[in-house]
Amino acid sequence: MSDERADEPRSGLLLALCLLLVACVYIKVLGGPFIWDDRHLIDEAPVARGVDVLQAFRQPFWLGEPGHSGSMTYYRPLTSVSFLIDTWLYGGNSSGFHFSNLILHLLSVSLLFGLLRSRGAGATLTLLLASCWALLPRLTEDAAWISGRGDVLATVASLAALTAYRPGSAWRFSCALLCAFLALLAKESGIAVLVALLLLELRQPALPESPRQRYRALLLALPLCLYALLRYRAGALSLGDGLRLGTTGRLLASLEAIGRYTFMLVNPLQPRSLLGQLGRVDWRFAALGAVTLAGLGFALRSVRRMTPETLALLALALVSIGLVLHLTPLPLTVVAADRYLYLPSAALLLALAPTLAQVAQPRLLLLLLATTVICGARTFQRIGDYADEPQFWTTAVRNSPQHVTAYVELGSVAYRAGLFGSALSLNLKGASLGGPEMRQALDNASLVAAAAGKRRLAARLGDQLVRQFRREPAFELRRAVIALNAHDFATAEQHVAAALALAPNFAQARTFLQLLVRARAAEVDPGVSAAEAQIVDMETVRYAEIVARLDKLLESPQVQDSTLVVGLEFMIGNGQPEQARALFDRYAKRSDASAKQRLAAALAVRLEAAAAVQTQLKRLDEAK
Repeated sequence: MSDERADEPRSGLLLALCLLLVACVYIKVLGGPFIWDDRHLIDEAPVARGVDVLQAFRQPFWLGEPGHSGSMTYYRPLTSVSFLIDTWLYGGNSSGFHFSNLILHLLSVSLLFGLLRSRGAGATLTLLLASCWALLPRLTEDAAWISGRGDVLATVASLAALTAYRPGSAWRFSCALLCAFLALLAKESGIAVLVALLLLELRQPALPESPRQRYRALLLALPLCLYALLRYRAGALSLGDGLRLGTTGRLLASLEAIGRYTFMLVNPLQPRSLLGQLGRVDWRFAALGAVTLAGLGFALRSVRRMTPETLALLALALVSIGLVLHLTPLPLTVVAADRYLYLPSAALLLALAPTLAQVAQPRLLLLLLATTVICGARTFQRIGDYADEPQFWTTAVRNSPQHVTAYVELGSVAYRAGLFGSALSLNLKGASLGGPEMRQALDNASLVAAAAGKRRLAARLGDQLVRQFRREPAFELRRAVIALNAHDFATAEQHVAAALALAPNFAQARTFLQLLVRARAAEVDPGVSAAEAQIVDMETVRYAEIVARLDKLLESPQVQDSTLVVGLEFMIGNGQPEQARALFDRYAKRSDASAKQRLAAALAVRLEAAAAVQTQLKRLDEAK
């Protein structure tokens, strides 16, 4: 015991060194923006914008407007509450959200460090194992991507449950039970720690001083039942609304997923945003998955010789990864994802810790040190993608050139930068690849074509969207928006009516009806002011009309016109940067240009953002 106490200060210093190393590698992500799903979960989510914490427990995690993409599959109120707390603390500053993710990642590392020590690993070996795990490039998605927080939170709670658990201690068992419940509230994979605790209870020898121990295993059903009740009341009732692959297709997808996760464990240095496409079997990974299953079956023959702790940790790893093997129709289009390895990899490392401790020789320690350095360097490089959204998606396109999502998201980045031509080309490329994400690419392409003033193309794409994906309220509304952009009120009215017939509670369609009435009035009523007409043009994405109006206003020698300034602000913030710059240059020459300094600053930011996107797109073209 004295030796262990003497080793405690050294362990504390090594843990601090480990955390400092991880923080230094990840520090660059604090300057990263919101990426991909972050915008829906944080910028657009009612929970993040609201003040009612309980609302996070009353609705599914990923919920869209009626008629839009939404899923009743996920229920993660603890993750939603964490986003709400970040919103209170940091507002819309993405750096704060990234900081919270990093803190949670460091907390995972700390808990893993403590569990490795309790599993018999020496202080130096624990430092290297914890550092290597914390810096695995495959785990970058969890720590560096805000939307990956659910996996990190579930892992923190799961590791805390294992840390708290002690056989024979009712107090420690209650703490472990609470932590397991929190893991479930963070993400569905939290059910794995309940399985682990159950195995720990069942495999422990009976303790004479605890005659009620046999009944404690039944208490593990309490958090599961409470979670099921909360989920039911929130309406998160679906097991999945993903692709209908059929029995054979789902079996092949599961085998491919197993093969990919096996490959990812032995090859952690090549992180990917998109891994495989459901419905398109990669037979190499499916074969590897079959071999992995056979090997796993052979290894499980020695279950009886395993200690309760090792068996529980293996169950934690296998159950958590088993939930994402497409045995149920989860609303996913990728076969595998880096973030799903966060909890399983930690559990596997803990399961192997006693074996590694027995063979901890200088060669092993040197190998782990070299691996940590290599992983740290690769992770630092990968974090650069998360700190730069255009770079993130151009990297995704290069790594997954046949995946529609990469083109759709890069197209969205180009659209937000005002590069309408590039955005249109990227979305059309994505639509040409087919697959389940084709609908999103086609939808985006129709909107971008309308914004770019290519109204005939927009109408053609909109008609294709409605024809190819029938009975979709969101696509009927998109066609109505395209028609209104082209001043085609009859077609707009027809399609918004179709959207409401399919989804009577479609809030966006009802809001569009009000816009349609105002736009029709602005078209026929000569008494409508220029300011009101301009607002209608902004809401209907009529850039050509806005530019024409600003041209006329700029030609007028009149004193400062607020309509002119509002229009310039809109063009600088949303339009094509070169058009905005040409309009601003003319405005800056006016003697009454009172908003010149403010508009100049906004234009500089816009031009810089567009130049950054253009640079990445140019590099992508050169790489091809």
